[in-house]
Amino acid sequence: MTTDPTKSNNPLAVGSLALGIVGLALSAFAAGALTAIVGAVAVVLGLTGRTRAETLDYRRGHSMSVFGMVLGALTLLPSLIVLFTA
Repeated sequence: MTTDPTKSNNPLAVGSLALGIVGLALSAFAAGALTAIVGAVAVVLGLTGRTRAETLDYRRGHSMSVFGMVLGALTLLPSLIVLFTA
């Protein structure tokens, strides 16, 4: 049974958005290696999800991927600053 991508969410975009939100919440309490990893994974999933949204025509995937990438970057940058200046 195959699903029609135009009627479903892009799972990579959803994962990117979820990890971006979790990473941003984690970085509010402590920026470190864990938040850097979560942010990096959110950015990678967002990039992959955006490519898949364009290729397979997921309707709900592109904006979620971009938002997940932005949240992942907002998580990743302060974490890297803390890791490399500490």
